[in-house]
Amino acid sequence: MSVNPSFTERVRLAASELAPAEAKVLRVLTSSGLVAGLDTVASLAERSSVSGPTVMRFAAKLGFDSYQDLQRAIRLELEERRTSPLALFAQAETGGDAFDRDRTVLAGIVAASLNKLARDDIHRAAEQIADPRKTIFTSGGRFTGLLADML
Repeated sequence: MSVNPSFTERVRLAASELAPAEAKVLRVLTSSGLVAGLDTVASLAERSSVSGPTVMRFAAKLGFDSYQDLQRAIRLELEERRTSPLALFAQAETGGDAFDRDRTVLAGIVAASLNKLARDDIHRAAEQIADPRKTIFTSGGRFTGLLADML
């Protein structure tokens, strides 16, 4: 684990240890794209149908000293997610051959994405996707819409 693990890394490490009420908090956070975590403890508790102390225990189980620390980690993660691939290319050095630069930037983006994934999570996702009894709903944005359609 990195020195300052992301919110998602912390969730991945602690998910199996969450009590049922704490798992409700996690479901509300994930279904809201983490935005619900930027609200107050009381609001998140209400949305999760749990108590305020349960939200605080959830934060503590993820290794945060306070709810504000949890919110700070969520903000950082949301900012990271907002950085589009186009913005990453724009930040890259402009000197040299464009093909070499783009290849290097793209390789870095792919490596960073893969480093955030747990191998077990990938296997579980593949099993779910391959299950013919399941229905898959997808959506995407300007660039990911094509991938959603192909899936």
